[in-house]
Amino acid sequence: MCHNRNHHNMNSINRINQINQQELDANVSDSASWHNDYKDSNYIFIGGLNAQLKEKDLIVIFSQYGLPTHIKLVKDSEKKENKGFGYLKYQQFQSCVLAVDNLNGVVVYDKKIRVDHCWFELRDDETEDSYWIDYDALVPKLPAIEYDKTEAKVKEVAIENNEGEDEDEFKDPMAQFLKKRSHDQDHKHKKRHRSDKSHRHSHHNRGNKPDDINE
Repeated sequence: MCHNRNHHNMNSINRINQINQQELDANVSDSASWHNDYKDSNYIFIGGLNAQLKEKDLIVIFSQYGLPTHIKLVKDSEKKENKGFGYLKYQQFQSCVLAVDNLNGVVVYDKKIRVDHCWFELRDDETEDSYWIDYDALVPKLPAIEYDKTEAKVKEVAIENNEGEDEDEFKDPMAQFLKKRSHDQDHKHKKRHRSDKSHRHSHHNRGNKPDDINE
């Protein structure tokens, strides 16, 4: 069962990266992109996670591409570890596009993660407020964040380290990956990066479009 799940995860990762590369090569507009099919959902699916990862780790990783506002990390009720997948909501849809383009297939804690668009549905006994990220509670574990609603910009604000705090305890989970990344991988990562002002997508082959998430 675990082998089949890993195989499905790898196939999905490769399919997403292939379509993204086709879009970059075809150089077509945003409106024709497969990303645009999910423009009404600011949620992304994150799979293939190491069981030791916590919500705060994912917030650090994914805040590189925007402001995460909600997170649901599905956990095992007995082991208290994550079950390998979860959902994250961004303030802006463009952040979802950037995260899918740049973090899908990245290795985090020795596991290649899957990052995809999704339609997230709450259970009858859930409310979205349950997954709201309380940044005040995370400080000083994360950089403090200011959000300018007028200009819709997110900027990180440096905070002073507390005396006696373990510097490695809240180390960026991406640090190990970034040190090990090869020259070829680094080139590919940069090629797939899309800036907020000038990014290009295409809808080269809808027949290969990633499936909606059904976990």
